Amino acid sequence: MDAQQTHVGLVWKIRRLIANYRLQDVSSHCAISMTRLRAIEHGEAEPTDLDRRLVENFLPPLPPLPRSEVQRPDEAAADSP
Repeated sequence: MDAQQTHVGLVWKIRRLIANYRLQDVSSHCAISMTRLRAIEHGEAEPTDLDRRLVENFLPPLPPLPRSEVQRPDEAAADSP
């Protein structure tokens, strides 16, 4: 299992929790067993193309990150002459 697959499962879990969905809710709606969905979220199984389409269409996207008025040091250096 590579880092990209773990990342997909982790992002799904974060999206699910932010949306206040239980594992059972996603499992029922997407017709994926709770055991399989849990394994994907934990990076123990690879989602199929069908799993990806179903879950991506069901879960709402992540909210945008808040923009800070404070610049990071690398941004401040780029702005100075």
